[in-house]
Amino acid sequence: MPVFIDPEKALSSIRKVEDIFLVLEGDLLVCDTYVDSKTFDYLALAQKATSIKILTENVQNETRFRRDLTAFAKEYKIPIEVRKTAGKLHDRYVISLSGLLLFGSNIKDIGKKQSFVVQLSSDFAKQIAFAFNQVWNAAPKF
Repeated sequence: MPVFIDPEKALSSIRKVEDIFLVLEGDLLVCDTYVDSKTFDYLALAQKATSIKILTENVQNETRFRRDLTAFAKEYKIPIEVRKTAGKLHDRYVISLSGLLLFGSNIKDIGKKQSFVVQLSSDFAKQIAFAFNQVWNAAPKF
């Protein structure tokens, strides 16, 4: 299921990533170093999610992001929380029931540059989830 993100076919690439988010289930652990309101456009597609935790280092346009976070929680009724850390993150990924999705770019920037999305095993996802939760537990709420 590797997906190549081709900026020359940005719309098709965006649609492929949207299709991925449509099938995500369970508790989602989202690690993305740079987020903004566009991140919610993808998360809104994950209707089978039971909760969403977003771990980040940088929130662009914080006022708009906070507004959209509140609106997302109200509309979709999916428990969602954001925590911010510093100097702990590099990779971008989403963990769900089906495993780990590794993103070559920030989710909000899909289609802007050449990139990829690769699915890794559930066993590997468990290892990464453990590391995610260690940083999550030490990070302050946004």
